[in-house]
Amino acid sequence: MDATRFHGLARLLPVVLVLLLTTTPALRAEESSTLVFTQPFNSDDSVEETAENPSSAASLVIVPAAKPQAISQTKRLQTTQAKPLPRPTTTLVVEPVKKKTPAPTAAAQLATQTTTQPKPQPAQRPTVHRDQRVQPVSYDEPLAEPDPEETQPVDSMAKLLVEAHELSQQAVEEQDYNEIIALCQTAKRSGVEGDQLEFTQTLMAWALNRRGQTRVDEGNQKLADADFQQALALDPDNWRALHNRGVSSAQEGKFAEALDDFNRVVELNPLFAKAFANRATLFTQSGDLEVALADYQRACRLDPKLLAAEVGRGRMCHLLGRWEEALDAFSKALEINPDNPEIVCSRADLLADMGRYSEALADYARTIDLDPQFAHAYRNGAWLLATCPDSRYRDGANAVRGAERALEFGYGERHVALDTLAAAQASAGQFDEAIKTLQDALKLAPHDARSAYRMRLRMYQAGKVYLTEPLAEVAQAVYEATDQ
Repeated sequence: MDATRFHGLARLLPVVLVLLLTTTPALRAEESSTLVFTQPFNSDDSVEETAENPSSAASLVIVPAAKPQAISQTKRLQTTQAKPLPRPTTTLVVEPVKKKTPAPTAAAQLATQTTTQPKPQPAQRPTVHRDQRVQPVSYDEPLAEPDPEETQPVDSMAKLLVEAHELSQQAVEEQDYNEIIALCQTAKRSGVEGDQLEFTQTLMAWALNRRGQTRVDEGNQKLADADFQQALALDPDNWRALHNRGVSSAQEGKFAEALDDFNRVVELNPLFAKAFANRATLFTQSGDLEVALADYQRACRLDPKLLAAEVGRGRMCHLLGRWEEALDAFSKALEINPDNPEIVCSRADLLADMGRYSEALADYARTIDLDPQFAHAYRNGAWLLATCPDSRYRDGANAVRGAERALEFGYGERHVALDTLAAAQASAGQFDEAIKTLQDALKLAPHDARSAYRMRLRMYQAGKVYLTEPLAEVAQAVYEATDQ
């Protein structure tokens, strides 16, 4: 690995980013499973019981908590935390160097974080309509300690830089990064030149980027953004800081700027899977589903354990009608994180569209088992129980209970929840109530939804139940559970 040298600083060892996630077999639904809602108790405890059902050998009865709370969501917006990496000459897959392996005293391995990989074609800039969460970047391991055998006598300026570098080995708090930045500023004011100046600026950019991450975690987004900007002013090819600035831009609704940063990141580091997944998120929101799918697929190839990429691939394939591929993606995602209610619920929506109703109901039940306040599963589970084209799986009274629970949570657009409740009431034979409920939905619905609601209203007025068609296209707000 090529690296410049300068007087007195020890060799820095490259590190490898490792993402370790527990894998377990994907959840499989039994054909005998179904979804049963019951009225909540007055206590705050959730209870799981077994109830008889003439159409199945086993039924799951979920009794949610009486007091609904906001659905807890995994933190989506994080920034890159990593020790500075050296410049590789052929590949970004850097193996750790064994301690006994001789190497040059290349302190300026910190001088840049670019790559000499061939640059991919820049992606087309989409018009993005709304915010979408991007995915976090994991920590790198600490830098290696200097090799005493290679340390040479140093002048006072080099001693400052050695002190700053040594502090970077244990830095974890904002105050630690402040000290490193102060030492680098002192060195710059003292007139360092050449390799020492390059090293100073790179180390200072690294500390600014890490301090920015700390400030993001503390909720100081504006200060964090200023740190990312300053880090890039010192080191324009710092792809970690570029990625973090892209995250901030996406969070602030500056999607064109975020896309520019993610494009640059994948040029500098074409092996960074999360940048492709984040860029795919922006393409998804602009409606470029095929382009988004290509980015998600590439991210999956680069990092098979990247959960966000597998989930994104599943959703794109679902929307594009490539249902078997979508099912494969969701199942792989559940191997990575088997107890994630959002993924289980997304697979339930897909299975419902595929006509695999028993498995879909089992996944909705599993979602509620994992999170008794997951309103999306109540609403879509109730919709399936009310409108399933296969009469074996229809249960109007149970659908009413599920739809009412979704309304209690205030989840999603209210007119959609009211439409679900009306369908459930009609399925239970409560046509007068269904008519009133759907009339309330019509008052709130946007123009493009009113035609379908009026059609269903005429059916309820005629005493008819609304049923979906088998293998229908994706319906309702399938992904609202992860858009909050």
